[in-house]
Amino acid sequence: MIRRLVLILGLLLGLGAAIALGGRLSHLRLLVPGSLPSWSAGLIDNAGFGSGQGRILGADLRWRFTGFDVRGPHWSAGLNGPDWQVQGVAHVVGASLRIEDVQGVLPGAMLQDGGTGAVAVETGALLVAMPSGALTEGQLAGQARGLEIAGTPHDGPVQLRFDGNEWSVVP
Repeated sequence: MIRRLVLILGLLLGLGAAIALGGRLSHLRLLVPGSLPSWSAGLIDNAGFGSGQGRILGADLRWRFTGFDVRGPHWSAGLNGPDWQVQGVAHVVGASLRIEDVQGVLPGAMLQDGGTGAVAVETGALLVAMPSGALTEGQLAGQARGLEIAGTPHDGPVQLRFDGNEWSVVP
């Protein structure tokens, strides 16, 4: 009896691992049509746990599983637009995705409608609610060049904070 339970448990764990590591977005789309979040529509069918790509927010998204640590699984992720790019390390925190070590270049228009200039992000962290994909918190630090958000121009070192509604410059 115990041998059967161990065998069944082993098969279930193996099947779960195969689905997590080998499963593709196309499988989910077939299994639960119309139930995935709207932001996932731009992801390619071959995307999975280990790696993937697609288009989101008008930019190319790519991710690759890089391993486990005390916080759990993590991925390197990058988002590239026509004249900007950011990358970081993502890991799951409860029902959110935390992206740390954010670096790259962001135009002011990505931070706020009507924003101008850009910021070269040197460090930062973002918190994205899942499965909605909505940004809920963020902090970025870097060098601003002609950055104007909230009607105030900035050049030089700048720290930005997202409070769930909008980005602002931290004095």
